[in-house]
Amino acid sequence: MSTLSIAICSKNGKVILARQFQKMTRLELEEHIVHFSRNIEHCKESTHIETEKSRYIFLPLENLFIVLIANKSSNIIEDMEVLKLVYRLLQDVCHGGISESSIAQNCYDIVLGIDDIVSLGYRESISLTQIQQCLKMDSQEEKAYLQLQRQRENEAKENFKKKMKEFEKSKKDKNYQQTGISR
Repeated sequence: MSTLSIAICSKNGKVILARQFQKMTRLELEEHIVHFSRNIEHCKESTHIETEKSRYIFLPLENLFIVLIANKSSNIIEDMEVLKLVYRLLQDVCHGGISESSIAQNCYDIVLGIDDIVSLGYRESISLTQIQQCLKMDSQEEKAYLQLQRQRENEAKENFKKKMKEFEKSKKDKNYQQTGISR
């Protein structure tokens, strides 16, 4: 397993969103991110940091970082491609710009997209267009089910209208009979 986690964090180390591909507690993830945020100050020219245990490949945004935490044995070029694809996914999903609030609003789509990019810690050969199709989740069965539901609702509305007309008619007939008897 090469990719351990993909996280989006703030410059001070606050985890905004993270997806782990190996059993990792929240505390362990936060330790990785804190370790990353401490070492980022020393790394001005490259987009990766290596420690004795792991490798952090990152992409700086305005006030956030996309961080890929990987084993030292992982392929760094492939990890960079994964990171770029995650960035393109964020741009696509967060329409108003990549910020903490837009990430929070679209967290499920982001996590599902990341799951399509990385499976069991390894990169999948998938494009952004394919990810968009997966996120759209267009299903013929769902369309048929929704159409059937709409038909049932329309039939129920029609039946209700007929019953209301019959009720109004019977009410008028009753009023007519009552007025006819009293004369």
